[in-house]
Amino acid sequence: MDSSATRKFGGTVLGLSICKGLVDKMGGFITVESRLGEGSTFVVSIPFEAIKEGQQIVSKPDQTIPANVNTSILVVEDNHVNQTVIVGHLRKLGFKPDIAENGRKALEKVAARTYDVIFMDLHMPEMDGIEASKRIKSSPKDHKPTIVAVTAVSSIDEQYLCEESCFDAFIQKPIKRSDLSKVLRETSARQGDIAS
Repeated sequence: MDSSATRKFGGTVLGLSICKGLVDKMGGFITVESRLGEGSTFVVSIPFEAIKEGQQIVSKPDQTIPANVNTSILVVEDNHVNQTVIVGHLRKLGFKPDIAENGRKALEKVAARTYDVIFMDLHMPEMDGIEASKRIKSSPKDHKPTIVAVTAVSSIDEQYLCEESCFDAFIQKPIKRSDLSKVLRETSARQGDIAS
């Protein structure tokens, strides 16, 4: 479950909503059985194609946008499930992103390497995404990365914050591959780093 937003906004059951969204996209469903005083059991059912013995599985890269190994991407996210989802989508699109667990780790990564795009979670321990992004944008480095705010909270105020502060774009969890593709295409138009 995603706890990145509930730490700040309380028990809003956002994690279950995100899980349901991901399962729906894979053609599955979630059921729940709850007993007073005992707890709840959640069951996830996802359809898979049966593979015959000896049959090889060939993974085809997503062709939504062309891959370019020269485009460097950093994913800043403290939740391991969200890390897996975002990184998995980016790899399917042909990229090889780095990962930082919080804003402070992100600053260390940015100091050591130049990134073209940073996907930045807003609510993290040690240093949140807003503070980390401000520091990255104010750094003396000539190259300024495109910073994309990533959050589970649907809030007009938060979107306004992203638009008016140090963020270049905004996407909402659960992350869709099409959202990442769209942001990377827009970055391509501005920076010319991704092959068209």
